[in-house]
Amino acid sequence: MILGKSLLRSAFQLTIRAVQNGATTLAESFLFMVAAGLVIGETWRSNRKEGKRRDDVRDRLEGLEENMQSIKDLLERGGSWKESIDEIKERYVDIGTLS
Repeated sequence: MILGKSLLRSAFQLTIRAVQNGATTLAESFLFMVAAGLVIGETWRSNRKEGKRRDDVRDRLEGLEENMQSIKDLLERGGSWKESIDEIKERYVDIGTLS
């Protein structure tokens, strides 16, 4: 009987140890998955933010290029700044008289 109780206790302890090992593995796997998800999410967010910043810079650069082209066109037309300012003044006066 003593030997039977010893074997039973040994089997019970092995079962408990196996359950504990399984629970530990499951918990560590869960934590690993959460950490991996956070890393992947942060990488995705960072790439998206960088892409958006590049798009904003590209848009601003295109706007500056358009402004430079309009200034070049104005200078190539032979028009002076004074003529352009006079045109703007005339438009302003015309709008003011319409009111």
